[in-house]
Amino acid sequence: MDGDMVISFGDILFRRYILSSLLDLEDDIAIAVDGEWSQRNGNRLGFQDLVQASSPHSLGYTTEEVWLQKMAPEFADEVQGEWIGLMRCSESGTATIKSAVAQLSEREDFDQLHLFDLFNHLIEQGHKIRVLYITGHWLDVDNLDDLAKAQSFQTA
Repeated sequence: MDGDMVISFGDILFRRYILSSLLDLEDDIAIAVDGEWSQRNGNRLGFQDLVQASSPHSLGYTTEEVWLQKMAPEFADEVQGEWIGLMRCSESGTATIKSAVAQLSEREDFDQLHLFDLFNHLIEQGHKIRVLYITGHWLDVDNLDDLAKAQSFQTA
């Protein structure tokens, strides 16, 4: 890992504007979060990277910057969205992630950690992770039904 970087789960499809919007942000680390996750995925089975952020998603126009506060597969309290598995890092953000991974690799349970553990570690260390809210326009391909949907998904 070196320089500016985009990391994407291998099983997601997304519209191009989502990546373009992430690339336009000047923050060191930024993630795409579906603010309408419950309407889209409320009945979906399987693992979800749920997000608590500094502000909830809003359909109104706002220039407010939103920051990740915590990520986990479940929360007992309010959830603002679901991380779709897409992030971008500046050169400095990449160096920060490399350092955090090196720190986490010294834990005995390192091989059982998830990316949400990395994000939470970064936040605990005082790093800011920018949230880019989106509303759908992505697909997580986890099963045969999703695969059928993926065949008609267009990224434009």
